Amino acid sequence: MKAAGTDRFQALGIAHISTHPMEQMLACMDIIMGGVMERFPKLRVAFLEAQCGWLPFWLDRMDEHYEWREPYGEMTHLAAKPSEYFRRQGFCACECDEEFVAHVVAAVGEYRALLTGLFIGLLGQLLLGLAPTAPLFLAGIPVWSLFGLATPSLQAIASRSVEPTAQGQLQGALASLRSVATLITPILYTQTFAAAIGPLAGLGLPGAAFLLSACLLFVSALIVLRAMPERATQAASQRTI
Repeated sequence: MKAAGTDRFQALGIAHISTHPMEQMLACMDIIMGGVMERFPKLRVAFLEAQCGWLPFWLDRMDEHYEWREPYGEMTHLAAKPSEYFRRQGFCACECDEEFVAHVVAAVGEYRALLTGLFIGLLGQLLLGLAPTAPLFLAGIPVWSLFGLATPSLQAIASRSVEPTAQGQLQGALASLRSVATLITPILYTQTFAAAIGPLAGLGLPGAAFLLSACLLFVSALIVLRAMPERATQAASQRTI
């Protein structure tokens, strides 16, 4: 089966516009509307390499058709709206400079977007730290870049947690934390790297600094899970991490 659009457009630059997002949209629809997530509630599915701007529209369209066709007995294999399945079991990657990330975050939830960014960043750091060859190391860089999804979500959560009159204090506190981190992390990571290629070289982990970063991201994700409000925590408790 040819990828979407390749049967109509010959130029790669044009066909590529449609292939990745449309194939991901069709796969998302098939997995959700086909009942895969209903039958396997512990399954987690990630839709990658296709940006994320399509997601709110696509979930809304599936919800609309679910409500339209449910009275006709066509949706008996589904126990919830398609968007609810995605929020429970789905993930979608974004590009760090993608224009519509804010709309996607608003649609799927800031805590979920934050956790997605943290765990994708964790995966990227593991790839960088454990890559045995240069090509595999380079392959980890675009994965790590998706960690950018976490920053706007964290900013939004923090801004809503204080009164409007305290926004200036909040931004000052965040800037101070970033400054402290900027001072500490170079020393921490360079000393970790020095130890990994020096006294601890026998462990064979020259990428130990990246692995340390992955551990810190994992701890951050646990803190986020603990800090999530009750409603978000109930949804998150259904996930396998």
